[in-house]
Amino acid sequence: MIKKYLVFAFAALLLLSSVGHAQSLERLERLASTDVFPEVRAAAAIGLAELWVNDDITNAELEDIAQNGITEELKQAAEKALASRLVNESTSLDELQVLASESPFAAIRTSASVLLSQAFLDAEFDLETLQNLATNSDSSDTRQAVVPALAQALASSSTPTEDLVNLANESEIIELRQAASQAVMQRLADELEPLDSNGLINLINGNGLDISRIVGQGNIALQQAAADAFASSLDALSIEEIEAIAANPDNTPALRQVAADLLRQRLLRADRSLDQLLSLANQGTTPEVQLASVLALEETLVFSVGTGEMPLDALLETINDSNSAAYNTAASNAVFTLLRPNLIFVIDQPLLEAVVRGEVTEIGGTLIDGTNAFLRNSAAGFLAGLFLQFGAINRFDEPVDELIAMASDTSLAEGFRVAAGRALLKFFSSQRQRAIETINEIQSKLDRIVISGRRGQAEEALALLAEVRQLIDENTLLFNTTAESAGDLGTTQRLRTIRDQLALFPDAIRAQNSVDLRNINTVVSGQFFQIQISLSDAPDVSDEELQTLAAEGATVELRQAAATVLGQRLLESDLSLEALLDIAEQGASEELQQASISALTEALLTSDLDNDTLLANIIEGLTFALQRASANAWLARQSNDDDGLIALANGSGVVLGQFTIQAQSDQFAEAIAVLVQDRWIAEEVGSEFLLDQAQNADSIALQQAAGNLLADSFVAEGLSQDELIDLTVSSESAAVRQAASDALAQLLISQNLPEGTLFAFISQYTLAVINPNSNGELTQAFVRALADRLLNPLQIIPSSSQELQLGGGG
Repeated sequence: MIKKYLVFAFAALLLLSSVGHAQSLERLERLASTDVFPEVRAAAAIGLAELWVNDDITNAELEDIAQNGITEELKQAAEKALASRLVNESTSLDELQVLASESPFAAIRTSASVLLSQAFLDAEFDLETLQNLATNSDSSDTRQAVVPALAQALASSSTPTEDLVNLANESEIIELRQAASQAVMQRLADELEPLDSNGLINLINGNGLDISRIVGQGNIALQQAAADAFASSLDALSIEEIEAIAANPDNTPALRQVAADLLRQRLLRADRSLDQLLSLANQGTTPEVQLASVLALEETLVFSVGTGEMPLDALLETINDSNSAAYNTAASNAVFTLLRPNLIFVIDQPLLEAVVRGEVTEIGGTLIDGTNAFLRNSAAGFLAGLFLQFGAINRFDEPVDELIAMASDTSLAEGFRVAAGRALLKFFSSQRQRAIETINEIQSKLDRIVISGRRGQAEEALALLAEVRQLIDENTLLFNTTAESAGDLGTTQRLRTIRDQLALFPDAIRAQNSVDLRNINTVVSGQFFQIQISLSDAPDVSDEELQTLAAEGATVELRQAAATVLGQRLLESDLSLEALLDIAEQGASEELQQASISALTEALLTSDLDNDTLLANIIEGLTFALQRASANAWLARQSNDDDGLIALANGSGVVLGQFTIQAQSDQFAEAIAVLVQDRWIAEEVGSEFLLDQAQNADSIALQQAAGNLLADSFVAEGLSQDELIDLTVSSESAAVRQAASDALAQLLISQNLPEGTLFAFISQYTLAVINPNSNGELTQAFVRALADRLLNPLQIIPSSSQELQLGGGG
């Protein structure tokens, strides 16, 4: 009876396979609904689910089939098609969460969970929100979906790695163990890199491993801070040693740059020939070395022209695309230095402005081609000097406002904005009211010096004199800058006279000489009065105005000028740590944020924040400004040697100390096994080794890791169909059976077999009454192969006799 049934069923399969190559939707529906073989129904359902996604059938009809279909396979096809539609149609994370947590269909929940996982990563939820989702969500699919995002958040959090290890091993919530395990692997990726697969396997098997945790590797803020800290050590090095640092391409740009900055100065004093400097400018090992040669080369070129060795016209002709940017910059600057006698009056500004606009202009009998970018840039630099020298006298009616307008005007040539931005640095630094108040404070102390000196209170008078001298020293730049922005260039000489007079005070104080005390005070007060007169026309830009310009200025040039001056103001202010952090993290522009770096560095350095918190800011700070200030403060607290600073500047990271990790949970072992797979691939292990691991490894995670690689290894080594079938049905290892099944499906698909052959294989190998060793893995392989054929039919269908012959043993 059984034999008759099998013959009838097999004949029915052959009849179906001869219908033709056009596999219609109706046929797949019929196969999934009525075929006597569950494997055929399953294969048809796979194709049916794919076709239904883009068919005219409605979601309501699919839902009805998913609930009431004739066969389980038909129900599953409808459920999968509905899942694809609903998930792809979802437009928000909330919709995906509803599908993943509330849908009555498992396929929908699973599909939604896959997309939800990426959505959680993109949403950038905070750590607390992600932990809450992983811990308290009613849906297991939602909890699983949040694991990758939670792992990423934990890895970048300030949570100590030791605490993450404990969470990975001991949490009662599986999703937290998974996320923490993955986070630990992200944190320790660099530390585990030297381990081969055997070292990682020992860790998976529960053996302890000592880890030196390193953080901040490759962190740009830390690199720059370390390079700047190392700069103070460069003075002790020879010019050859400094050049070697700047010329080493293995050093980071940050380290090369600090060396190059000092190299420029050393080259000015070094005995280098023009040819040597030209070689550095044109062929320096690194861009930093090339640019370092600019100032020295500029001075040498100026000397060569000035002594008649090289005509100015010949120098102009060398500025072309065949030379390095460093040489062209040096030569262009040398040209304008040599033309400076023709550019010292306000009436000369139009000549420079014409060059900046890109015009060909005659200056001092020499034609300057403004179409050359290097000449334009040099002209802009000299134009900034004229803006500063004459801008407050008779170039502008309102220097600050007109320079702001120029720096904001994107319709102007870039050189004008650059020149205006440079000039604004000095005008923004002008603080008329503060300078006047400081002079009044000094004058008050001078009057008290005279009174104390007359009364014989020498100690008090001398203490007041020290305070006056300190105030003058601290505010010399303020006085000069503010007076110069008003067009008065005599403040430096007046301050020199004041210092000379103050040097006479001690003798007059000790002698209680009223006449000398009065006369000294009269001269000093007179000089300060002249300074105050010059300050009366100076601009007075407030901190609030600078902050607004740094945040909202229309161009980079304007924002940078405002931010540079604001940075110095903030350093001198008494703003709280919280206020500075707000600017660094919430500033409306990068320029405004970076203006806080110096002041924030000092505030962090003297705060009660511990070093681990500073390190967390370096690695996870929301903005570069916070990272850089934290790096500056952290480094200032360390006892750094030169080698350590060089290592940090080159991206080595910070060692936080050693601790021991152990993988005590399955989830931790699974996370490590992912790295083991990568090591096995790199080590090019063969299928024999992987087969042994998949069968005999002590850890389920290792068995699965080996199994994940076995399928491709089986295919690459050309195992036959019979060998793969034998492994699929006889191996005691689930990982091996699954790998053999995957490889068998790939082999069957690659052979491009006709339906009849696949139908015959199904009857021959998967029907339990014929093949008692048949199992789910073997069935899965034939189902995948048949599903591929149903969706991709052959152009020529063999005859029934051919199918019977190929089916062999059916």
